[in-house]
Amino acid sequence: MNSCCPRASPAATGDEVLGTGEATLANPTGRFYIAGKDSVAPSGNKFYPVGANLDGWDFFQRDTEKQVDAAVKWGWNTIRINGALLAHPEFNTKGLVSGELSKPNFDKIDRIVQAYTAKEIVVMIEFHDTVWSGNNIDTNRQLRGQRLRLREVAAPGLRPTTPARARPASTRRSRAGAGPPRR
Repeated sequence: MNSCCPRASPAATGDEVLGTGEATLANPTGRFYIAGKDSVAPSGNKFYPVGANLDGWDFFQRDTEKQVDAAVKWGWNTIRINGALLAHPEFNTKGLVSGELSKPNFDKIDRIVQAYTAKEIVVMIEFHDTVWSGNNIDTNRQLRGQRLRLREVAAPGLRPTTPARARPASTRRSRAGAGPPRR
């Protein structure tokens, strides 16, 4: 393992393995888990994620699965596949689930998972349907509509002001911070 993520021996005590002082042995479970404030690897050792996101406009057109040796050389132990479930409605982009395009996309993800996990690199997969809200596409129109709908559904009693000031009027205090709530 690289110098940023040393491995404790399997018989190490709590502070060396979990950082909690409570465990007497590493608890190799074969799965990741949380102990106190620590992420614990399947081996029972503390896990510090080091790596990068795999995303962008042409993620599925690149040979990401062939770059695993570079990731190992850089000391990565984690990659995150970040993308869209659906193709962008106005641009010629591909999402994960785009009709007949979905099988090659799932196959690509499977090849990446196999290549990276074979080198003991964790692959986090995170696909969502609002990926297009932050890619420098003209999203103002989309976001404005989403914000208004969210305000109506989540907080019908809020005044339509800036998010920092959007509190129910009955809980607002005077500028001095004293006195009863304004009505």
